[in-house]
Amino acid sequence: MWTSTDPDVVVCTAADSGYFDLLRDLVRSLRQRAQALPHVLAVLDLGLTPDQQDWLRQQNARLVEPGWDVDFPTRSEQPGHFRSQIVRAFLPRHYPGFQTYIWLDADTWVQDGAVLHWLVQGAADGRMALVEEMHSAYKKIHDQRELSQKAMLIQRYYGAADAERYGLTPSLNSGVFALRADAPHWAVWGQEISALLQQAPTRFVDQMALERTIHAHRLPACYLPARANWLVSQAIPAFCPQRGMLVDPLPPHDPLWVLHLALGAKDLTLIIPMLGEPDRELILSARLSEIGPLVGLG
Repeated sequence: MWTSTDPDVVVCTAADSGYFDLLRDLVRSLRQRAQALPHVLAVLDLGLTPDQQDWLRQQNARLVEPGWDVDFPTRSEQPGHFRSQIVRAFLPRHYPGFQTYIWLDADTWVQDGAVLHWLVQGAADGRMALVEEMHSAYKKIHDQRELSQKAMLIQRYYGAADAERYGLTPSLNSGVFALRADAPHWAVWGQEISALLQQAPTRFVDQMALERTIHAHRLPACYLPARANWLVSQAIPAFCPQRGMLVDPLPPHDPLWVLHLALGAKDLTLIIPMLGEPDRELILSARLSEIGPLVGLG
């Protein structure tokens, strides 16, 4: 199945047919911007059509159709795409033999392939490389209600002690991360997901279990900057016409590495400011299929 000549790094994602347009954007961005770091592209098939599967194979993607990695009381009632929240904690099971596993949600796309290098470097010493949901431009930084919701969820599922310990810390986004195959995080994260699913199949099961893995079990993490997993729903990026890139809306306007269209961002029409041209703005979505020509991606 896998050979000794494979790269050490595998980039994993997952999608069903309804997410294919987003997945296609991600794959195209990787093919055009991330070839400097040799890697295998792995797609967990959660319900793709035969035509979609054929297109992915033409991109040299390795498809695996995962089952349910854990058993829980309401499993039969869950839609197939819910497996995406679970399977990310079991990547070495589905794609054995790699040294480093990178996960990118299907609703992300890569503007700068340097992000793969920094993810691998962040995970090189056994830490989990990931990104906190924290940036001065993010809406949630100034929204006490949103900040308190996390603490309430933690108290509901894990109790007051955990809520006090890390309920008000920045959320850890599970949509972009890297982890070595031999890291202890995999086993703990899988156990925490399974334990939480015995209570309720919350849509945040992966992220809540991940936070407990890092904070309660005190497993090491390397926090990359927000540009490695920019949440468009939290802050609209700016466009730099001189560089032809989407950038941090705040000075010094660092180029963004990964655009993450989580929650409603994938369907929003945005008003994107243009640096150096205060009287001009772009009105379009942040999907690569629409904004791609502006950032040099076809």
